[in-house]
Amino acid sequence: MLLGLLAYGFWSGRMEETIVGHADVIDGDSLRVSGEEIRIHGIDAPEMRQFCQRGGLDYRCGVEARDAMVALTQRHAVECTVLESDRYGRKVARCLANGLDLGLEMVRAGHAVAYGDYEAEEAAARQARLSIWAGEFMQPQEWRAIAAQERDGRDE
Repeated sequence: MLLGLLAYGFWSGRMEETIVGHADVIDGDSLRVSGEEIRIHGIDAPEMRQFCQRGGLDYRCGVEARDAMVALTQRHAVECTVLESDRYGRKVARCLANGLDLGLEMVRAGHAVAYGDYEAEEAAARQARLSIWAGEFMQPQEWRAIAAQERDGRDE
C-alpha cells in the first residue's frame, strides 16, 4: 500500500516535501530548518529593522515579532510541509512546533498580519488590540517597498 501511495505521489507530481528539525529563527516569518530557508505560509511579519508605535512611542516591532517566533520554536522540533517556492527561491511552508501552527499563532498574537490565510485570527487580534494592533504600524509589504526606494536613492 505504501508503494502505491508513493507511486501515486510520483505520477501525480504532488509528493509533499516535509522538513523537520531545529529551527533557527531569521525573523517573524522566516526560519532555517535543516539547512533550508523557509517562509511561513499565510503571514507577513514586520521586518527586523521596522519600527511601530504604541502609546506614542516607537518600538522595534520586527524584533518583537522575531522574539515571538523564537518563543514558539525553542526547545521543539519544527515540522514544515512545503507548499511552494517564492520568487527568492525560499520554500513557503506551513510549519508546526509542539503541535502549534506557527503562522496561526503569530497572527493570533498580533505579531504578524494575515497574508492569504488566517484572516479571522487577524480580525480577532485587531479587535483585541494585540501587539502591532495596539498602536500604529505600516504594513510590512509597504515598509519593504519604501525601504527599497530609500536604498536605491529614489525617494518618491
